[in-house]
Amino acid sequence: MARLGVAPHVIEKILNHKSGVISGVAAVYNRHAYSEEKRQALEMWGRHVMSLLHADKNVR
Repeated sequence: MARLGVAPHVIEKILNHKSGVISGVAAVYNRHAYSEEKRQALEMWGRHVMSLLHADKNVR
């Protein structure tokens, strides 16, 4: 996802990581769920996976 341009903190939210990019005081007070950002990232990931599957079919 990082290669696709997804921000590290959004990736961590998708993976349900508790530590990392947002830490310390920001981790305590930043309670934003990033729902829209996660949706967009997962849609991007889905398109990426589908492109890999289609590319694989063209190779055979």
